[in-house]
Amino acid sequence: MILTYILILTLFFIIIFFIVRTAIVAFSMLTEVPFLPSGKLYKEAIKHLKIEKGDKVLDIGSGDGRVLIYAAQKYPKAEFVGVERNFLLVVYSKLLKQIFGLSNLSFHHIKVEDFDISEFNKIYMYLLPEFSDKILMNKKDEIKKGAVILSFHFPFGSKFTAINNPTKYPVKYGNRRDNIYKYIHK
Repeated sequence: MILTYILILTLFFIIIFFIVRTAIVAFSMLTEVPFLPSGKLYKEAIKHLKIEKGDKVLDIGSGDGRVLIYAAQKYPKAEFVGVERNFLLVVYSKLLKQIFGLSNLSFHHIKVEDFDISEFNKIYMYLLPEFSDKILMNKKDEIKKGAVILSFHFPFGSKFTAINNPTKYPVKYGNRRDNIYKYIHK
């Protein structure tokens, strides 16, 4: 009897999780930058940031927070910040941060255009080229010289790549393959 209640309760929470997740994705489709989960390839991609003690890492468009939660657990001596426009994703990310008890991680509900990025020496993003190009060209004077900027899947747009030569790296996790683009800001 108790096992039946446990199974029903588990099923209930799984259904609630998928309903909430679907609502978050649906809401993000109303914004100009939709939520695109990266699968587990980010675990390989994040290695290319070469995160060290004292690094300050920014995820622009942090989505559900999975990349930063993974990185904050793997690199506890670095500081991680996610900025995201979608309020529901920020709430979800903050909840996961609390569940995992990560003190080196924070999430902010803000447009990156309104956020000072000058303190970060590592930047990660998974955005369409037109958005990454627009953001980085507007913020290029705030980006630290020598900062490592990593783009998952999409290369940056032509304006930003004209001043920063990218290095393309293939990444593989299980049967999935993709590319990351790494830039050192000059």
